[in-house]
Amino acid sequence: MALTNIFGDSLKMRIRCTLIMCMTVMMCEAVFDVARTMTANDAGKISDTETSAGEDGSGNVLCRITAKAAVAVSNGLSEGFVYQRRETDGTVSDCLVNENSHTLFTISPGCTGLRQVVTFACIMLTAPGRAKQKVGYILIGGIIILTVNLLRIAIIACTCHDAMEWFYPTHDIAGATSVYGTMVLLWAIHIEKWIKRGEKEKLKTR
Repeated sequence: MALTNIFGDSLKMRIRCTLIMCMTVMMCEAVFDVARTMTANDAGKISDTETSAGEDGSGNVLCRITAKAAVAVSNGLSEGFVYQRRETDGTVSDCLVNENSHTLFTISPGCTGLRQVVTFACIMLTAPGRAKQKVGYILIGGIIILTVNLLRIAIIACTCHDAMEWFYPTHDIAGATSVYGTMVLLWAIHIEKWIKRGEKEKLKTR
């Protein structure tokens, strides 16, 4: 009977944590979308000859770092990728180009992985557990998410090097799934460890 109560409580906790996580993700996404909409009016638009992997490129430092790192990873998987900064209609964009100087896509703020890291931090802060452990887990998880994001960009670049028609399938489906899947997996690992720790403590007290 005691074990039944424990596992019943664990199931309720998993459901509760999942609902809180989903609500947190939706709230974060809504905030990011509102912020993007507010800044989109002031941002220049990329020309029709360039494909943006997300929002309009802003040429900021984080985009530049991400683009250069993505080029390095892409050349590690294949070859022929170069980083370039290009200006179109007054907007500076950080671009991945091939050996023929053809722009494959630009790195925008939405491509840096920062959005997913912030979302991961929010769902971890709302998750149960000790604060110190969660802070450390957020730092480690953030590094993992950024690494997966770089691999995502590199794979998209390698796939689209000679076939740009594969950009949207790899970016919108495979790419987004890999980053958000990693984020949810990290959260699930934390929740399971916390629940199992609670189950052991309950068994000890019975």
